Amino acid sequence: MRCANPRFHDGSQSVQRSRQRTALAGRTVALLAMLPSLVAASSALAAQKEASVPDAGTLASSAPAGDAALPSSLAPGAMLAEARLADAQIRLWPATLRPGDFFEISVVGEGVASAAASFETETLPLFRAAPGRFRGWGAVPLEHAVGEARVHVAIVHSDQKTLSSSLSLNLIERASVEKTLRVSTRFIRPSASERAQTRADAVALRDAYNVPFGPPLFSANFTDPLAHQRGSRFGEKRVFNGSSRSRHWGLDIDGDRGDPVHAANDGVVVLTRACFVSGVTVVLSHGAGLFTAYLHFSSLAVKAGQAVKRGDVLGYVGSTGRVTGPHLHFAARIHDVLIDPEALLDHDFEVDGPAHLDVPK
Repeated sequence: MRCANPRFHDGSQSVQRSRQRTALAGRTVALLAMLPSLVAASSALAAQKEASVPDAGTLASSAPAGDAALPSSLAPGAMLAEARLADAQIRLWPATLRPGDFFEISVVGEGVASAAASFETETLPLFRAAPGRFRGWGAVPLEHAVGEARVHVAIVHSDQKTLSSSLSLNLIERASVEKTLRVSTRFIRPSASERAQTRADAVALRDAYNVPFGPPLFSANFTDPLAHQRGSRFGEKRVFNGSSRSRHWGLDIDGDRGDPVHAANDGVVVLTRACFVSGVTVVLSHGAGLFTAYLHFSSLAVKAGQAVKRGDVLGYVGSTGRVTGPHLHFAARIHDVLIDPEALLDHDFEVDGPAHLDVPK
């Protein structure tokens, strides 16, 4: 069954994607503030010494306080990018991915006191997984151009030295199809009251995503919220009633009205709302800047503020909102960026390091 929902985020072009989402304390605050200048230093040093990089993927093993090590290089099709800063190992995977996918960052070093990263204008806080171990996730927007991109990482060492570097991403094209759908004309030419509701929905969604950064609330992998056949995929182009155009910002899963829909992982319900376009909607926060959303329910089984476990029933399949029939629209978001939910379902969160990585198709 095909879904006709629009881009599922705060809905306002005026909302800055890089707004501050976290109030990190102590050294991490200072580190995030210093990251732009460290990025600039890293880029300048790379330009000066590009011809002298000794080994692909290997960074200088030590650097003076405040200096940037050389950025890593990446072989075509590589799925892992690695670098070293003093005694800290930095790993990023998958390093070959498509716009709309996401990557994981790991920083491991006995002397690492704090770590943070950035991609484009997006700050990527890293959580402390264990002493000397930091992890986090970042996402590539669907609109991002293919080609090489860089993720910048900075650490504060226990000896107070601040070090930074960058690692390469290889962004490859995402295949996409265009579909033509017919929906009720009220979703093409909404009334004044419906437009007002859409604006109110956008505010509610924005507030739901405004969750302070913290460690993940889950420890296992994500699972399919509805074990039925998958329909329309993330990123598909849409033409509604021959004129209105948009993209598909999630994964449609076929279902019959009343089928139970389950939480993809442990988390907290941050929104339950009957929205004009997305219908009866649930949003879960899973911690560490990661969210999932479940759209078009007929009825709910949870309420805002409720803690849920993976597999708990959230609600029941319906056809509320802008749809062509009953189904589940499943969406995922990391920080301020919507991602392909199938990438989320395929990622191995239980391993602190890359395993069984294949180049995406």
